[in-house]
Amino acid sequence: MTQTGTQPPVFVVFCNNMELFHFSYRRYIENQLRAVFGFAGTPIKLIVRERGDDEGSDTRP
Repeated sequence: MTQTGTQPPVFVVFCNNMELFHFSYRRYIENQLRAVFGFAGTPIKLIVRERGDDEGSDTRP
């Protein structure tokens, strides 16, 4: 996960399979961000992106 914006806070979460990213886990992450970083009352935008098969892989011979 990385933060990409500030007003409102925007976070991008990378996962292997979006079908396995349950809405309750999204809610858990949002609640943890609010509790740990003091975002109480602040809208948080959470974007979930699926990693591609070749993203991040080493293609050198």
